[in-house]
Amino acid sequence: MKMKKNIIYCFLIAGLFASCKKDLKEKVYGSFSDLNSVATINSATLGLYQSVQLGEARSVYPIVENGSRYNTYGANGDGLGNRDFYRYIFNNRSPEFDATWSYYYMLINRSNEVIEATQKVIQDTTVANPIIAEARCIRGWNHFVLTQLFGDIPIEIKVTNTSNQNDNNIPRSPVADVYAQIVEDLKYAAVVFPNGKTRLPLTRDNANLGRVTSATALAMLGKVYLTMAGKPLMDPNGYTNAVNTFKILVDQRVKYNTDLLPKGNYARIFAPTNEMNKEILFANRAFANSTNLIFGSPFPTMLSPINSDFNAGAGATIVANISQNFGLRSDIVDLFQSTPAATPERLGDVRLREGIGFIYADQRAAALNATTGVKDSIVYNLATKRYVFFKAGQNVITPPSTTLPTIVYGLNASVPVGGYGLGFTKWRVETQWSQNNIRGHNNDWIMLRFADVLLCYAEALNENGQTALAIPFLNEVRLRANARAIALTTNQIDLKKIIREERTRELIGEFTTVFDVRRWGTVKDEMDALQTDQFLPSFVSPFPVYDVKYNLYPIPLAQTAINPKLTQNVGWN
Repeated sequence: MKMKKNIIYCFLIAGLFASCKKDLKEKVYGSFSDLNSVATINSATLGLYQSVQLGEARSVYPIVENGSRYNTYGANGDGLGNRDFYRYIFNNRSPEFDATWSYYYMLINRSNEVIEATQKVIQDTTVANPIIAEARCIRGWNHFVLTQLFGDIPIEIKVTNTSNQNDNNIPRSPVADVYAQIVEDLKYAAVVFPNGKTRLPLTRDNANLGRVTSATALAMLGKVYLTMAGKPLMDPNGYTNAVNTFKILVDQRVKYNTDLLPKGNYARIFAPTNEMNKEILFANRAFANSTNLIFGSPFPTMLSPINSDFNAGAGATIVANISQNFGLRSDIVDLFQSTPAATPERLGDVRLREGIGFIYADQRAAALNATTGVKDSIVYNLATKRYVFFKAGQNVITPPSTTLPTIVYGLNASVPVGGYGLGFTKWRVETQWSQNNIRGHNNDWIMLRFADVLLCYAEALNENGQTALAIPFLNEVRLRANARAIALTTNQIDLKKIIREERTRELIGEFTTVFDVRRWGTVKDEMDALQTDQFLPSFVSPFPVYDVKYNLYPIPLAQTAINPKLTQNVGWN
């Protein structure tokens, strides 16, 4: 937990650098010129990890995860979810775009400050180069996020003076140039020298968990190459470059200290008590306690299934803290196999229980059957689109009509039935602070993990004509989830569809959805598959219809207003 605290407390505000001590006391440095020693530069490097304050993740989340056929508004009906996503499309003045743009460019500039200070101050390359690699890794990733969202963007590789507007009036660069810079940054960070040594460390000790490693840089670089192979660049070398990069990491996973968590541990990937486990390669860290909620995670409140709050008090009722702003369509369940045969608390593919909250245990103390040791269940009823309550031992999949539950959780009877409200158990509440604050949780926002690497590797191999080699890596992910293995005789076209669906099963809600459909060129398919019950009854017509401009977001109007050199994306005004 110490590194998590260090990262959170070493944030940078308005150009001021906060130095981190082990006792967490802060010393404030007044300007960039104060980065004049190894100690101050290290402190500034730690500050780079507060890229998007988790309190602002509510701005970022909908524009990277909503917009597909499965994402929809939450069961609390507050106007978010897919309804909010398409509000963005019809109103490009949404502040979420500007918040995202501003936070990522803020971090890019801070990365540049660390790089320039290190090059100036630290003469010992054995000390300087790992710091530079760390900052370039983060700079490259943040340019990568921005170009996937907005297309042509300004490339910033030198410090800009935030008080000098002319210094910030940087024009947009073509996507190809942006990716060239991203690759240059990540190759510097991911380099493996002929003697096998790496520029970034292979592992981090407990005090530094959360800082990027050589594995992080390799995974990022591989994902960049894979994205370059798709739209809009369609780089002919992209799949080959991705295969070659992922192969290093996958074949030498022991050396790089990364792998899937074993079968039976899917829920442990996301547990706040198991942070930065070996499957997680990059995450936005969260820290909250009873006195500090500023950097806590909002995800359990935003995304958990209705009334999945943690409450262990004897005879206590579930605390109605989960508002579930964002939900999933009920038909996402069709993507999951129910093998072996469904029985109470056992649904075959564990991701339908541990990732997507189709069923989960009632957390109240009164829900425990003292005789059997089994807890009552809360189950999403596909027929009624409601979470309902089942006593321990009932068949929760096909209950006899005489035992249908009468208790319905989380939805007022006046709310129209719609295909909404299926939540995420991967962002479940494990502990809850008494303040009942939306940011009162410790769940990190995981942005890159080894399962993603394996699925990307399988995709790159298949697209590169190496289908037989791709299937075992896909099956690693599937078998860990207790899903059936894909036959080795599966052809390339069928495997493409399976891999894309597998990414939804494994990764939905994890910073991948919009980026995937854009690089695949399937935004139109997603929009064509939308159904009316994904939107609130109050949704304003017309119903969303695909337009080519939706492949990118508009450049935030707040940014074009202050930077006359920023042009707008085609189709937006």
